[in-house]
Amino acid sequence: MSDATPRKPLLWVESGGGPLVVVPESAVASWCTDTEATSADKFSGSGDYGRACQIDDYIGTLHVGCAEALVLADSPDTTTFLPDRMLFIRWSGADSESDILAALDPALTLAEWQSPVQWTLPAGPVVLFDAAWSGTDLPDHQPDNHLPIDLPAGVYAAEYAYVEPNPRTSFVLVRITPHGR
Repeated sequence: MSDATPRKPLLWVESGGGPLVVVPESAVASWCTDTEATSADKFSGSGDYGRACQIDDYIGTLHVGCAEALVLADSPDTTTFLPDRMLFIRWSGADSESDILAALDPALTLAEWQSPVQWTLPAGPVVLFDAAWSGTDLPDHQPDNHLPIDLPAGVYAAEYAYVEPNPRTSFVLVRITPHGR
């Protein structure tokens, strides 16, 4: 990207306090949360949200419908995806998006990748969203808080790294690579 070309701001997905999930678009309508909950922080532990909250590591997978979701657990960090780098960025601490992006290359050299998991995707895009919301509620209740992502079908290795490239900037990277690369 040239400095002369204005960059469109990234879409960042926020969490109400729990994990975020990346669900194949074909299975988004199957993602169900506790229908008795009155808010995202008052769930009874049932449904897919409850299952996502039980992921013990920073990332994990679980079945939803006939597909597999990638769970971005542990903290409710605001998250985006960079398709050219196959990276989810989870904003832990920074003054601005531009500070995160400026620190990305140094962060990649510092990254110590942890806990790879295998994630299998069927054909079609995926959607990043707050796990507290049912997939059918996204268009009406979260119209600007979910991110469609084009990923080809296949088996991926997903791994994460916490990075602090400078004292004012920290974030978590979740890298996905086609399995076998």
